[in-house]
Amino acid sequence: MAVIPELITSRDGKIRSVILRTSTGRELQRPLNRIVPLEIRSTVNDDEEADATPTSKGGMLSKVRRILKKKPFHESVEVRKQPPRAAKKPRNYGTTTTSFII
Repeated sequence: MAVIPELITSRDGKIRSVILRTSTGRELQRPLNRIVPLEIRSTVNDDEEADATPTSKGGMLSKVRRILKKKPFHESVEVRKQPPRAAKKPRNYGTTTTSFII
């Protein structure tokens, strides 16, 4: 179990990773898609999450949850297509000029 004291934004302004502080005091940097919230509620009040500040208990967790909710499931990712293979020069094996000695 760990606490999220800091969110790390990338160059494009999106939050991509977080700093985690474990119960032993060790700090780790992990990507956001590897973070799983352990507290599960049956109902979520949006007003309660909007009032949470980063300094309040669970405020950082609610901020991460809001970011995860906004994250689309299928981001448009450009797929790299391989160029077609170069055609090999055709060979005619019926008209070989070399002879074999048996």
